[in-house]
Amino acid sequence: MASKNSEQVLSQAEIDRRFKDYQAAVHASYLANSGIDIAGKRIVVPVGMSLLKAAQALQDAAENENEEVETEMNFRDCHPNDALVAFVDAVGDTFGAVLGMSRETFLGRIPAEAVSIPIDHNQERICPVGLVQIPSLPDIKFNVKYMPSDSHPDGGLLDIVAYYKRKDEQVIKDIERLTKDHLASNSIFTGKAVTSDFRFWDSQDFDPESVVYSKKERSVLEGEILSAIRFTDQYRLQNMSLKIGMLMYGNYGSGKSLTARLLAYYAIQHRWSFMVARPGANVIQVLNFARRQQPCVVFFEDIEMQAPDDTERSEGVSAIINEADGIFGKKDAVILVMTTNFENKINAAMRRAGRIDVFLKTGEYEAERTINLIKTVARNKSGESLLAGELDEDEVVKAAQDYPPAFIVLGVKKAMQYALVRQTTGNRITSDDVVAAMESLRDQFAWMRDGDEGKKADGTTIEGIIAGVIREALSDPLSAVSRDMARVRHDVVSVESQVNTARGEIDDAKDEVKEDIGQATRYVAKKIDNLKK
Repeated sequence: MASKNSEQVLSQAEIDRRFKDYQAAVHASYLANSGIDIAGKRIVVPVGMSLLKAAQALQDAAENENEEVETEMNFRDCHPNDALVAFVDAVGDTFGAVLGMSRETFLGRIPAEAVSIPIDHNQERICPVGLVQIPSLPDIKFNVKYMPSDSHPDGGLLDIVAYYKRKDEQVIKDIERLTKDHLASNSIFTGKAVTSDFRFWDSQDFDPESVVYSKKERSVLEGEILSAIRFTDQYRLQNMSLKIGMLMYGNYGSGKSLTARLLAYYAIQHRWSFMVARPGANVIQVLNFARRQQPCVVFFEDIEMQAPDDTERSEGVSAIINEADGIFGKKDAVILVMTTNFENKINAAMRRAGRIDVFLKTGEYEAERTINLIKTVARNKSGESLLAGELDEDEVVKAAQDYPPAFIVLGVKKAMQYALVRQTTGNRITSDDVVAAMESLRDQFAWMRDGDEGKKADGTTIEGIIAGVIREALSDPLSAVSRDMARVRHDVVSVESQVNTARGEIDDAKDEVKEDIGQATRYVAKKIDNLKK
């Protein structure tokens, strides 16, 4: 079975031919260590070696070749889904299909196991795990230990134990090398959009023209972020940094989350990878993903909710920036976009130049943006305008004064309802419909704004100011502590991974003991039957 990513699908005959040539080369290389060479159909004995010694060398080589050997291949610094697909594809390209095996145990037969691995938003691969074999390599068996974990820095582990004869040692080494090479060049995540729980999503089912920004917002996004995504090669030629950090802040409904869709759309268009990190995501896991899949955009939603359990929410941005500084180098191509609804909760030390490259306040009211957004939203499924004519822009802008984008969109939806009820303009929306709809939202907007101002006021009390001054004064020590805590967390996760691996080995040993007991029981029973006879 050839790889889904391969440009050419090999026939079984071609796979068989390549494998025979491969086996002959490995066999000849092994015998060469004894001084004996294979030339075509002849065995060449070195000058001065007696036939008796040559025969003994051949016998020793045959005995060594048939020695049973066990080797464990560990795949680290990668997601186990990625490593498993790489193993199946790399082996399939060279040796043929990888098949699951059933096995006999003391408790009975265990059927072949397999897992479904998503490789895109609408594609999956069925991959064998547990005991597997390659039909073209009948003397080799594998135990594929697939161990996904939400707490692991890489999302889990993949270990593969190979059981083989020493003559196939080079085959095992090549399988490990081919798998790692395939993983490096054909990751299932490269150039795709995923969430922080490694679920793929369709970033292209999106109209970038549906996002309406103010002039300032569009200028910053295009000049600071989209330019790096679109003109990556030019950035590198001009020695411009592709390691960029941006903080977007503003009230609810100001378009921050919609920006994630926009950035994902353009990232995938230009072969960047993309991950959106939901609140509560494993920060180390997310940053490791970005390091491996670069060029990569990471979009942290609601950054104040991303702080580790042992960190105050006001330190959320600081914690992520400090972790990123320890993972990424100056030459890395990683764009970190962070959003918050509460800019007053961001550590003052993070606002200094050099910590975050771009600050963008979203949702600031702009009359031109309001009119453009209304025209964009007021369309049917076919994209036709639902407006009855030109808007009375002065009246509409006055009615929607200070509204963030989410309120304007909601107002247009309400205006559509008003037009349906009125039934005088063929369901077309008039300026009066828009004005009435916008005015109906005024109390709700005032209630939301008062609530937000109350929350902001909490950060300007005397206690809040004192706490901010203390954090500012101690910012460097706190950063060091944060890094130390990150290392401790990493060490703990590593220990957990080792424990999981040990548990897997214990389970394998239990299965082997049960199988041995079963064989011994059958042997004793057979002996007893023979004695009775």
